[in-house]
Amino acid sequence: MERFASWLAALEYEDVPLDVRERAKMCLLDWACISVYGARSPRSKILVDIFKEEAGKPESMILVHGYMVPCENAAMTNAVMAASYELCDSLPPPAFLSPGAAVISAAVAVAERERCSGRELMTAIIAGYEVCGRVGDALKAAALPLSVVAAAGKLLGLGEDELEKAFALASRTVATGDTTHYNEFATGMAARNSILCAVAAKKGFGRKAALGSVPKLNENDIAKQLGERWVMREVGFKYFGCRHSLHGYLDAALRLMRDYGIKAEDVEYLKVKIPRNHPFLRDACNDAKKSPKSLEDAQNSLPFCLATVFHDGHLLDPARQLSDERFKDQRILQLASKLRVEIDKKLDAVMERGGVLLSPLDIKAAGRAFAMAAPCKGFKGNPLSYEELERKFFALTQGVIAEEDLENLVYAINGIENVDNISDVIELLIAEEEWQEG
Repeated sequence: MERFASWLAALEYEDVPLDVRERAKMCLLDWACISVYGARSPRSKILVDIFKEEAGKPESMILVHGYMVPCENAAMTNAVMAASYELCDSLPPPAFLSPGAAVISAAVAVAERERCSGRELMTAIIAGYEVCGRVGDALKAAALPLSVVAAAGKLLGLGEDELEKAFALASRTVATGDTTHYNEFATGMAARNSILCAVAAKKGFGRKAALGSVPKLNENDIAKQLGERWVMREVGFKYFGCRHSLHGYLDAALRLMRDYGIKAEDVEYLKVKIPRNHPFLRDACNDAKKSPKSLEDAQNSLPFCLATVFHDGHLLDPARQLSDERFKDQRILQLASKLRVEIDKKLDAVMERGGVLLSPLDIKAAGRAFAMAAPCKGFKGNPLSYEELERKFFALTQGVIAEEDLENLVYAINGIENVDNISDVIELLIAEEEWQEG
């Protein structure tokens, strides 16, 4: 990782184009709200209890709960929170990874410990996303560990040689097989372990190693146009609490409801068109997915998610909308059962050209036929606007964080380059007493 290390060591906030900086602020705002929402997840609460009992040096904060714990433990817990409900940002194919949960959780935890400024934090986050997108295109399994090393190493002030050692250490934690989807625990472990790699390298542990030790990675390929093509520009934001590949179809449903006043009870049938060469979408539409048994099943089910959006008009509360109670709701199940699938070879051609994949949805409602096609919501061709991101932010944090703190947090993130100590911003993410007592 010699070229990456050299570039990272020299990178300054002023080197980053203004639009990339603004995009990074949106990533931080998105991370804050999904982390707050994820604090309710049973799995994150398990980690909170573990690390609260372990105590240790009070370096960084577990969000919402407000406990100060060792940096690595805060990073892991916050990353699990952020990854818990499929609301995290995404990079487009072929990487199709969610960098924010691991990269920003780790960067914030290190920045708190090191008392870093807003400029230093944002530079580190941008660096982490750059590594994640470029490595993820070649080998998903290596992307999060190496990207967290980049962010943490930048905040720790690692030089070129130290960064190369940290990358080498992190590469040893990478499984030799590829992975298509990180679960929240793996995301949390990537945040925790890669901070340790950066700290160890700073203290002299390890040695430099060629990327050849990690299968499928060639630095000449992944480091092309560093500082010219910015991965941050390609980040997509989620507006629905499910796998990002489904978002175009869900947005098409919202457009039909908005443009034609269609209601769930009026829908007689649903038909989606999918590419032949998209295994995930084929699996997401099979009959077994029409009656999910778990949150994870539901988040990978196009029939159930579509039925939920038609009934609720959104999918921004997956903890409630994709719950055991909802899996028994006959209104949702009956509408999900009406989904039909058509293989459209034209969509394969779009994928092969690397174009924006449309998500065609045909329905019959109240005796009339309707059709709508939308690009994947959040990505190029159908981006999430800042106004939509703010709506998501307040929807996910309402009732957890005091309204005044939320307003102050949005203001602080928008002016993050003026923040001297990032802890002054993060302390706004402590829950109201009523929520903690509940």
